[in-house]
Parts: sequence; structure tokens; C-alpha cells
Amino acid sequence: MGVGMKAEEKEEEKEEEYVLPDLPEAPVFYPTMAEFQDPHRYIDSIREIGEKAGIIKIVPPKEWNSPFMIGKAPDDFQFQTCVQAVDQLRRRASPATKFLARLRAFHKLRSLNLPPETPVVDGRQVDLLALHKAVDSRGGMKSVDHAKKWGEIATEVKVGSKASSGGHTMTNGQRMREVFRAYLEKFGEALALGEKMDDEGEETFVKVRQRFSRMSAASGNAGEEG
Repeated sequence: MGVGMKAEEKEEEKEEEYVLPDLPEAPVFYPTMAEFQDPHRYIDSIREIGEKAGIIKIVPPKEWNSPFMIGKAPDDFQFQTCVQAVDQLRRRASPATKFLARLRAFHKLRSLNLPPETPVVDGRQVDLLALHKAVDSRGGMKSVDHAKKWGEIATEVKVGSKASSGGHTMTNGQRMREVFRAYLEKFGEALALGEKMDDEGEETFVKVRQRFSRMSAASGNAGEEG
């Protein structure tokens, strides 16, 4: 019995150790329109209270309109995002990285001048496998040129069809055509003729993936390259 009582007492002591005190409510501020004419200045005026409390809540006056609102047509608001290439982490053998190995093997065997890094448009690494499939499904480069579908393809490959940022004069559709011509045109022609494409083996496959992973990490927030 004595042992059992001591065990119960120890359990009660453990439970008491983890009891948290009641947390105070976060301070709430209701500035007037005059006080909130300059939100940054108002926030700076209550900074000391906020730093002591850890968190505060500001309820702006009803007549105040935020200057950061998107506008009346939020559907027209677009922005580019950076995508982490998860398929290139920890040497994962995804279809996209296998395709890149085959593509580089094709160019190497034919002594073609393939650019050393995968292309980037508006901060986004172009998915060359998706681009190859998009053009192939529309009958090839000549058919896409004739139908003027490069903007549509840019949207499908998820880089957007509008004009690029960074001072470029070409639209993303036009730049997508240049990417296809540099990386995939000869490869697509060879496939159309029935040529079999082999990769460069596991060692080169890993090197290709590591190269693209380094490039992706370096250009994730760097904007435009190449």
C-alpha cells in the first residue's frame, strides 16, 4: 500500500508541474481616424506596449480604407511565385529528372551545344518535360508556330503568358519558344523519327539532378537568369 501511495503522489506532483498560469488577454487598441492617418507612426507609438505584451490587436476605425487593397477586380491580380523543386531533393528519381538525363545524353552523343543549366523565366525554373509534352501534344514546334500557341503553352507550363519582368521585351510565350528551340527542338525531331533515347546511367543521372538542385536553390528568389 505504501508503495502505491508514493507512486500516486509522484503522479500528482508531475501533473502540478505542467499546470500553466492563466495568460493575460492581448492588448486591443481602437485608434481614431486622426490617430490612424499614418498607421506606421501609430504602430510605432505603441511599440513599447507591444514589445512587453508580445502580441497586440489593432482595430482600425470603420471609415479607414486600407491603401494596400488589391482593388475592385481581384481576379485580374497576378503575381509570380517561387516553387521548390521537391522532386530534386534527396536524389528522387522523378520522371522530370530522368527526362533531363535522357535529354543531356542525347545532346552529348550528338555534340550539340546544350546550355549548362536549366532555363529560368520570371524566377521560375522551366519544366522541360512539361514543355516537351505541351508542344508534342499540339503537333510539334511548326504547328505551335502556325497556331500561335506559345502563350497558351507558357500558361500550361506555369510561367504565365504575359510580358516578362526584368526589362525583357519578349512575352513569356516568345521566350518559351526560344527555350524550346535551344533545349528541345532537335530532341523532338529525333523522337519523331523513331530514335530511341537512353539516359547516361545512374552516375550521370545523379550529377544532372544535383546540378539542377544547386541552380534551383541559387535562383529561387533571384528572379531572371539566362
